[in-house]
Amino acid sequence: MNNEFLIWSQAYREGFCVIDKLQGFKEQWLLQKGVALAEKWPDNVTFSMTPRYPKDIKLSDGLFGSSYRVISNRVKDLLAALAAASNIEFLPVSILNHKGRVASTDYFILNPLDVVDCIDQDKSGIVWNPIDPSIISSVEKFVLRDDAIPKGSAIFRPNFMQRTILTKREVAAKLLAADLTGVFFTEASTYTG
Repeated sequence: MNNEFLIWSQAYREGFCVIDKLQGFKEQWLLQKGVALAEKWPDNVTFSMTPRYPKDIKLSDGLFGSSYRVISNRVKDLLAALAAASNIEFLPVSILNHKGRVASTDYFILNPLDVVDCIDQDKSGIVWNPIDPSIISSVEKFVLRDDAIPKGSAIFRPNFMQRTILTKREVAAKLLAADLTGVFFTEASTYTG
């Protein structure tokens, strides 16, 4: 079992905005497939702060609420340096406040392009999606095959669970040491989702 990677996750923090409603990009399903989108990415893609949390308005380095990893410019710059060899895109987005006004233009969707067939299907206790059998719905235990992960991979998506983003422990530790807000990681070995 590979203990070298963590799952990039998110968590709600009181006072910090919760986002929803990605607008301005029609092919949203491509954002979770490891598809290069930078060349066709529109200039006006936005996320709105959800009205369900009207008092939560502070912007963090990792925004909660979307199925995508939405990160600040600060995180982008750190990742560009820490994971320079990784095949990742940073797709620019603006964040709209509760009144629909631009709160910030310094955010990006983290889009790892490498999809690695690295899940140990025998040891993970996989439940396949009944509607789309090319997607894993859940695992009893998330087990990676060490030999399947290319040397030097720092950020990538596991095949069959492409919504999940795996991050090398060393990169995650350096991000956390930078005192970022809203950036969280989960041990892959404890993940059962």
